[in-house]
Amino acid sequence: MVVPLAVSDSDAALINLRRSARPPPPLNFTEDKVEAWKRFKTRWGSFMLLSSLETVDRKLQIAQLQNCLGDDALKLLDGFKFDTPNEERTVKEVLDAFEEYVIGQVNETLERYKFGKRCQAGGESFSKFLADLRRLIKSCGYCSSCESSILRDRIVIGVRDEDIRENLLKESKLTLNQCIDIYKAGEAATSHKSSLSDIDKVCNMNVAGKKEKPPKSGKCKFCGQEHIFIKGVLQRTFFISTNERHMYKFYKNCNYFIFK
Repeated sequence: MVVPLAVSDSDAALINLRRSARPPPPLNFTEDKVEAWKRFKTRWGSFMLLSSLETVDRKLQIAQLQNCLGDDALKLLDGFKFDTPNEERTVKEVLDAFEEYVIGQVNETLERYKFGKRCQAGGESFSKFLADLRRLIKSCGYCSSCESSILRDRIVIGVRDEDIRENLLKESKLTLNQCIDIYKAGEAATSHKSSLSDIDKVCNMNVAGKKEKPPKSGKCKFCGQEHIFIKGVLQRTFFISTNERHMYKFYKNCNYFIFK
């Protein structure tokens, strides 16, 4: 009799995670080659990690990668030249070949033009604006040492909020991280101020919408005189005897229980 091995909760979760891993959609270059390759490369890396594909045989890895290539990508793969024969080729070598092909197709001048023209759109959050700048600068071919300063300058030039831009320009040694922190702090303050303004408007509308009722007047049941009824704010204690006392609430302007 075979006794099944116990599986821990963490192992069971890992097994389910591997089973749920889905390969990326087929790679095709019918649209923007750079964008198509970036998306495929990101999804393929996630799939490799989730499915633990690196632990299986190299041939199975290559087969899985080829299964994720569209017709256009397969034709390109057939035309690539490799230093290693087919039986020794690795997934990394295939990915590097596609990377080299896509980079060779990039119009650096055009990519830099698109990056240089990118400005924050109306209603666009700073996080989305920054993420798109980071995406665009990757294909501009800038050196790694100057990429941060170029990205910083593009943020300063492209933001919509003039007050925040003025705060950024006041910093003589502004870094990319400082630039991001200052803008996020300014954006949060502006959003908070706008929320408070909206609350004040609602409160003012509610106050303006309320109509105060005029106070009632008539003959008072306590003092028997005619006066306006202003409801019980005052209290007085009236002693009937040494053993009894009564607390009465009455109208503020009533003469009841006023003794000489």
